[in-house]
Amino acid sequence: MKNQIGSHLEKLRISCGYSLRKAAQLSGLSHGYIRDVELGTNRKNGSVIIPMPQTLRKFAEAYDGSYDELMVLAGHTVSNERVLPSFTFVELDLKSVLYVQVDYNNMINYHLPENVLSEVKSLHDYMLLEQKLEQNNFLRVQSGNFANLKLIKFFDEKYGRIYFSSDGKGKYVEITWTRASKYRNSIKSAILKNNKIDIALILCPSVFTLVRNINY
Repeated sequence: MKNQIGSHLEKLRISCGYSLRKAAQLSGLSHGYIRDVELGTNRKNGSVIIPMPQTLRKFAEAYDGSYDELMVLAGHTVSNERVLPSFTFVELDLKSVLYVQVDYNNMINYHLPENVLSEVKSLHDYMLLEQKLEQNNFLRVQSGNFANLKLIKFFDEKYGRIYFSSDGKGKYVEITWTRASKYRNSIKSAILKNNKIDIALILCPSVFTLVRNINY
């Protein structure tokens, strides 16, 4: 496949939420070189670029990726067996996510109306995700759990459950008593708005993120 390694590295970088300069800082490579690798061509002379093994290790460490997979994609090693990727890149629109839940083993689960996407992030990348969620109207309901305020429809205060359907059925996320008390007005205001009209969500701009959905 044409520039398979470059395309893969670009998706790894984007899934981490890194700019070219941030990637350069973490890998010790120049941002210009990183972009050349992603494009597969040296933009100065037009020559094809295939990163050397030691460079691929820097990419793997910076992006929390598999060095072995990068070596195969770059053509430095050949496997007698078909290499199955450990994950699949999925472009996810955060506005369609009901809530985000982080398990004890750093597994991040994106709960959608019909399914769940899962990935593992480093602590640094998780902190970047937290910032992105809070900037896009996700409320931290308890440690590691965030609810999409634009999709909540019902609040069961007795049991501390926030539902995403107006009849209080189906998927829900639990909120601690402390946070429920602190954000009660914000939660009720969001529910009132969400139950009045859904077109506000339709008009809401999409916020895409690239998820490394784990292949089970």
